[in-house]
Amino acid sequence: MNNERSKNKISWMFKTLFFLVLGGTVLITFISVVVYWYFSKDLPKIISLPDYRPALTTQIVLLDGEKETVIGELFNEVRRYLVPYEKIPEKVTRAFIAAEDDQFFVHQGINLASMLRAAVANFKAGRMAQGGSTITQQVVKSLLLTSEKSFDRKIKEIILAARLESNLKKEDILYLYLNQIYLGHGAYGVQAASLVYFNKDVSQLDLAETALLAGLPQAPGKYSPIINSKRAKERQNYVLRRMFENKFISQAEMLEASAKPLKIYLNTNVNLKYAPYWIEHLRRYVIEKYGEKTTYEGGLKIFIQNRIENLISAKNALQDGLRELDKRVGYRGPRRHYKNLSEIENALAEMRVKFAEKKLNFKMLMPDGRFDFIEAMKSQGYKSDLDLLEKDEIYEAIVTSIDDTKKTVGVMIGATKGELPITGLNWIKKPVAVKQPSQILSKGDLILVRIQNKAEHRVIVSLEQTPQVQGAIFSLEAKTGFVLAMVGGYDFEESEFNRVVQAFRQPGSAFKPIIYSAALEKGFTPASIIVDSPIVYDNAESGKWKPDNFVFNLFRSQHLLNLQNVLV
Repeated sequence: MNNERSKNKISWMFKTLFFLVLGGTVLITFISVVVYWYFSKDLPKIISLPDYRPALTTQIVLLDGEKETVIGELFNEVRRYLVPYEKIPEKVTRAFIAAEDDQFFVHQGINLASMLRAAVANFKAGRMAQGGSTITQQVVKSLLLTSEKSFDRKIKEIILAARLESNLKKEDILYLYLNQIYLGHGAYGVQAASLVYFNKDVSQLDLAETALLAGLPQAPGKYSPIINSKRAKERQNYVLRRMFENKFISQAEMLEASAKPLKIYLNTNVNLKYAPYWIEHLRRYVIEKYGEKTTYEGGLKIFIQNRIENLISAKNALQDGLRELDKRVGYRGPRRHYKNLSEIENALAEMRVKFAEKKLNFKMLMPDGRFDFIEAMKSQGYKSDLDLLEKDEIYEAIVTSIDDTKKTVGVMIGATKGELPITGLNWIKKPVAVKQPSQILSKGDLILVRIQNKAEHRVIVSLEQTPQVQGAIFSLEAKTGFVLAMVGGYDFEESEFNRVVQAFRQPGSAFKPIIYSAALEKGFTPASIIVDSPIVYDNAESGKWKPDNFVFNLFRSQHLLNLQNVLV
């Protein structure tokens, strides 16, 4: 009897449990359907590969025979170059998968375990410490949704991720991800990031460089090697460890990549390197012709036939000419003055690093996460700071000693000693002719010097100064009309005003060929003689008119106007 009751009780419990599970399943299914219906009403259309047309950088390319040199780039905040999936090395895709989503080729767009793990971590931390999003979800968020952090957006992201997985192959999703992801310093996609940080094509990246890039998507600013080298190195090691744990690389490869110093290139603007005034003029022209959207996002390639030497020579010629002209006015004094030894030492230390970075254009990131410019110099074959300085180049220097007896001035250019003899001051005639260096310079003066000669441990220099006068050069090939050079001022970074095309000036003697051409058309010859004597034209309506010198009339009118103002 008791056994029968027990059996009935167990049977009742099983039936109850069955109906509870069934009811719960139906309820969860119903809720899921309702949620899916509610959040699917206004979802954007799933993107296909032909629909993917991101903003791409326009490049200005100089053609010198078969050699191509990028001399300008036009983009509006977004720097991106589209790279086909087949041209992205396997180690790059593996590094990003290991760092961001090691179950990418297994899941169907959503990794529930990862989301739960992230939710627990965020709950414990009391903030968004982990993301938990798959690569597919990141593509959806970047291309189809906003970056808003809300429950509604997360649900939509999950739905769209599942749809994207059913519409595209895994390789297609990786193609979108690796070209779309933001990796810091205006670089979108792995190709732009490879150029920004390592100055090379993505196909040329080694394992250490790849791991550093793969560590950036989570927080590009936080892990940027340019901003925070130690955190960048820690993140790189994390990516390498994840690649090893996923059997993408061996332990030996992991340790070798971790111990390798990296060249981190400075984020230089190529538009300022060769012909900034010309690039700016072309930018205005292209915008006027094709519009801002096409110019900044269309990924155009503008080809120019020229030689780099023409651009550099024109710039140097203008700067040298303006400096020589400016020297006739006299010396205007030092750029600044340091009052004590501590200020001088700090300034020289900063100067030393600045010279090294300017010459090398990169920093050397060491395995311990610090930058070492000595190692950077050695990697390029430079034995000392003296090797960084080039003859005829202009550098900042600090006056460290003055000897009126020997008529020499001791200077320091970073860590390099220099000697400025009085012959290097001979151009100074105003305010006084220099007989002793102490008439012009003082210990602690920050000045500009030009390298005249390089000795074993020091350099011989002459005094320079930044000119106040401005000028311009424009050169074209008469036969073809091709522009050979356009330099609109002494320094584009100080003044973007292009004196070639934006300044108004009197034509002066440049107008003479037009007059001579008109005379030849009227029958005059180069041997024709014209009497240059005063002439008066008599007109019944306007009266008599006598041609006069424009500059003289302008001066006379201004003089009379000033005189009237004084009298009033």
